[in-house]
Amino acid sequence: MPYRLQPGDELSLSYLGLGPAPHIATIGPSGEIGFPYLGTFFAAGLSLGDLEREIEQAAVGVEVPNLPGRDPPFAVLNAENLFLEISRFRPITIIGQVAQPGAVEFAPGMSVRGAIGAGGGVEIFQGGTAPALEAPAQLRAALELRRLLRASLFKNEILLRAPTSVEDIPEEDVAALSEFLGDEGASAAIEEIGLAISERTLAIQALNTRIELVDQRIERLRAAFDNYSSASVTGEERLARILEMMDRGLTTEETVNNVRLAALAASTRLLTIESDIFGSQSERERLLAEIERTENEYRTDLFSQNQDLNRELSQLEGRIEGLQAVLLGSGGAVSQQVDTSVEVFIYRGSPDAEEGRLAAMNEAVQPGDIIEVTVTMNDD
Repeated sequence: MPYRLQPGDELSLSYLGLGPAPHIATIGPSGEIGFPYLGTFFAAGLSLGDLEREIEQAAVGVEVPNLPGRDPPFAVLNAENLFLEISRFRPITIIGQVAQPGAVEFAPGMSVRGAIGAGGGVEIFQGGTAPALEAPAQLRAALELRRLLRASLFKNEILLRAPTSVEDIPEEDVAALSEFLGDEGASAAIEEIGLAISERTLAIQALNTRIELVDQRIERLRAAFDNYSSASVTGEERLARILEMMDRGLTTEETVNNVRLAALAASTRLLTIESDIFGSQSERERLLAEIERTENEYRTDLFSQNQDLNRELSQLEGRIEGLQAVLLGSGGAVSQQVDTSVEVFIYRGSPDAEEGRLAAMNEAVQPGDIIEVTVTMNDD
């Protein structure tokens, strides 16, 4: 079942091969989202595909600014120019007995345990007066978060290998994603990879299509240049013969002027075509450079993401070591001191139709979920 958009989801609309730059917008509390040049759309409750089709219908024939230095200065949109994606899902909210209650950024494949870990882990005693008692739950949550970070790094490694479609992803890579995220999480990750591949492929295809059109224009101009070159030579030869005839008194001055003007027109047209060929060749070089820039930006962005992920992973490893040290220092006394029960409730749905129920720690969360953690001290 496709994901249904809700207020708080952030969308990115790209005009492939054209200006302006991708526009980022967030679905507001009313369920509406607006994009420049296209207007406002009601998005809440729609799938991404449904909204994209509505935007495509509204975009047909709309003029937008072209890329700087490109002629003409405005370009006309059509359905093939547009690419809509979810750039950020609405956050999850963690409440109850956690170290850091509040909003947590959603990541595809995240489980209830991972979400609680992002909220600082379960806090057995409010105020954090017994860190050793919290360590087991916090360690499990930290290990869950480490698994998700490693999965994100692996997903980027797949993208850096530049597959042309998800069908090109080796089976062993799909299996590795399943080990990281489970089958459901791996399917979501593969879908994300497919969207990234599609966006990059469409952008490159749009540029290659323009290069093909420029090549066709250059070919036509060169054919015209050859024709006018022959015409120019013929015109010059005819003018020389007419001038010779005039010297003998065999033709009029008007005829000479007409032939001279025709020869001049052919030479002028020849220069114009030569200039057009040069301009088209320059445009072709610019498009090739743009393809290279697009490829470089794609890889640079992935490397930048990996740097952030590795930095976060390094910090998390330190936290995991600290929690493991706490557990080793307790010598197993933690489980002997206090008997506790942790219950997690998950609330899901639109604000006017929200449903709550008990949730398992390994259950996948969805954008907008509210997770409530309660800790009960059991009697001896």
